[in-house]
Amino acid sequence: MEIEKELTGKDYKKDSSRKKSKKIIRKGVGLLAAATLSLLVGKNLAGLIHKNQDIENIVENEQNYVNINLDGKNYTFDYSDKKGKIDSIVVEWNGTKEAKHEGKDIKYDIGNLYFLNFDNKTCYRKVPVVGGIYSEDEPSSPHNDKMIAGGYVANPSYALKNIQGGDPKNPFGVGLTKLYDISDKYSVEEMLGFIDTGGLNFPEKHDERQLHGNALINSNLGYTLGCVRIANEDMDFLGDYKNSIVPMYFNN
Repeated sequence: MEIEKELTGKDYKKDSSRKKSKKIIRKGVGLLAAATLSLLVGKNLAGLIHKNQDIENIVENEQNYVNINLDGKNYTFDYSDKKGKIDSIVVEWNGTKEAKHEGKDIKYDIGNLYFLNFDNKTCYRKVPVVGGIYSEDEPSSPHNDKMIAGGYVANPSYALKNIQGGDPKNPFGVGLTKLYDISDKYSVEEMLGFIDTGGLNFPEKHDERQLHGNALINSNLGYTLGCVRIANEDMDFLGDYKNSIVPMYFNN
């Protein structure tokens, strides 16, 4: 019996040792497989991240410039975070929005406005812009037109309702630039050349519509009755960097 017990004990220890060895081997294989899988997944994940970064960089690069058509010619302007002289302005209407005006359903223009330097082909800002309400499907803001944006008036009064400049209810906001009709025969290069040499007979005709900011009490741009409106901070930027006379295009 003692011999059997001893033999049984020895056999049991051997069996136990084998089981432990198998467990260690299995655990090692499992860890190796996990490490290999982790490496592969990590490599693939890194590849995916790299691909996504490449895509983001491509999109970002595509957004580093804007193509604008003026006088039938395409021009490329590079976006710049720097501040510089604005010698041209372009409004691109790209849609309409609906609203209520005096209890009636109306629609008005929305789009983007670009502050440009034509000489060095730079776009300093692209900002939201709104226009006037439509009357019988006819826009009240300029469309497919070119004008001159002349001068800059800070804190203008709103004579129509006798609202003083600086009043939070003033719909002109912090500033305005008057718009003047100009002959369609002039190209942007010719207009800028005339402005540089003082050879442009300005103004040809003062338009009732103007480019201006928004009332301080309003958190959004709303709409106008025919003028062109941008945010006050963008109007301030224009006042700081605008040439005294600037060609202004309105594209659909």
